[in-house]
Amino acid sequence: MANNTVGGPPLKGLYLEDAPRDAELVRELLGAVVPALALDCAANKEEFRAALEKGGYDFILADFKVPGFDGFASLKMANKLLPGVPVICVSGAIGEETAVGLLKAGVADFIFKDRPARLPAAISRAVSYLAAKSGLRLAHAAVEATARDWQSTFDTISDAVWVLDADHRIVRSNRAADLMFKLKPGSIKGRYCYEIAHGKNEPIENCPFEHARATMRRERVEVPVGEKTYEIIVDPVADKDGKFTSGVHIMTDITERKRAEAELKMLNTRLETRVRERTARLEEANKELEAFSYSVSHDLRAPLRHVSGYVELLVGRCREGLTEKGLHYLDSIADSVNQMGLLIDNLLNFSRTGRAEMRLAPADMNVIFKEALEQLNQESAGRAVEWTIGGFPRARCDAGLLKLVWTNLLSNALKYSRQRSPAKIEAGCREEGGELIFFVKDNGAGFDMRYAKNLFGVFQRLHTQAEFEGTGIGLANVRRIIARHGGRTWAEAELGKGAAFYFTLPKNTEEASHGAENNTAG
Repeated sequence: MANNTVGGPPLKGLYLEDAPRDAELVRELLGAVVPALALDCAANKEEFRAALEKGGYDFILADFKVPGFDGFASLKMANKLLPGVPVICVSGAIGEETAVGLLKAGVADFIFKDRPARLPAAISRAVSYLAAKSGLRLAHAAVEATARDWQSTFDTISDAVWVLDADHRIVRSNRAADLMFKLKPGSIKGRYCYEIAHGKNEPIENCPFEHARATMRRERVEVPVGEKTYEIIVDPVADKDGKFTSGVHIMTDITERKRAEAELKMLNTRLETRVRERTARLEEANKELEAFSYSVSHDLRAPLRHVSGYVELLVGRCREGLTEKGLHYLDSIADSVNQMGLLIDNLLNFSRTGRAEMRLAPADMNVIFKEALEQLNQESAGRAVEWTIGGFPRARCDAGLLKLVWTNLLSNALKYSRQRSPAKIEAGCREEGGELIFFVKDNGAGFDMRYAKNLFGVFQRLHTQAEFEGTGIGLANVRRIIARHGGRTWAEAELGKGAAFYFTLPKNTEEASHGAENNTAG
């Protein structure tokens, strides 16, 4: 028997039998063969119904002749209350016609009481058949559920998808494809793709499905249909021998994408035209600026030379006839002329730093700093200056422009610490947030931080000419140069306690390596 081995799952049966001795005989017989068997007995129709309503049986044995309740009635009741549980008819004697009738009515088997030895085998067959039938039913249900799930997933695809056989016939179609062609679900199956898509009786010229069949590769084409444009993708499907069997045909409405691409192309064309126009205007402006610079350099300097020359002639030839106040006036004129010349030079330099071509390359900032410092030897000569100079990393920059930055900052530090003895000036660098932060600090005059935002503007000065000479262009130059390098500039100070000026450069991790150790010079 299928479930009757010792240690296997126990079997439970129900036996309809009005003769107690026959019931006991069957119980003993089955118990000897199937030790784990549990067999309930019902002696009449009422007990039989009550047991069926309780349920939990693997098989049912029914005596064909119970007073007022024959085998057909018991079979009908069992099928109604416990459908699917096999019923085996047990009888002393029944005719052939009755036996056939029972089998047709659904009885699993019938056993004569004078042959009880056949009962265990009959029960085994009936239970095994039930298990197989139940498994098959579950398998069918699983297949149907999988098919429903597959179709449900297939229908969630927003693109229109067909599965085609080798002859262009549509095997499967998702909801998007049905909606695209305004067809009822299922009505498209078995029809030819070229009939639905193109209204043709044969494949169109350059059919992507035929190309996919020939190349066994994905084929992609764009097809205009009326006012719309579709992208068609066909993926070939092959059997285990590599032979083409079918294809997956995907249709995507790309009308909006093509429209957006056309608009983008038009915008790019317009943008390129505007860039060319603005570049031409910029080049023209640069030429005008060059002409202006020449005019400043030549035309404005000429009157200054004349004034300066005539002041020198007047002093040289008429000194004896001039009063002390007159000589003072001439000295003031000469100083103003010199200041004006310096202002013109600084303006020209400011203009050039904004237009000069950048020559970016990895550079040793220690060398650049040293060259800038050497230019200021005359300004620091005879003064008590304590320098604290840290080592600098290599940086990608325009070395000539960075030298000008250092020269401006160091010159300012020397100028505004002139009244300190000793003057203390510190320069160094630190790395922070992907930047190299360079600084110059001094213990000079400092300034009020309320006016810090004005420091880096052209002609912006926080001290009078009488206090500290200058044109107000140096820091503007510093900001412009550093901005062109992609960096930042700012200052911190306290009035009467010195100032600190900072600028940053992007950190170049491949080139950055610190130079010499910090040192102090007096």
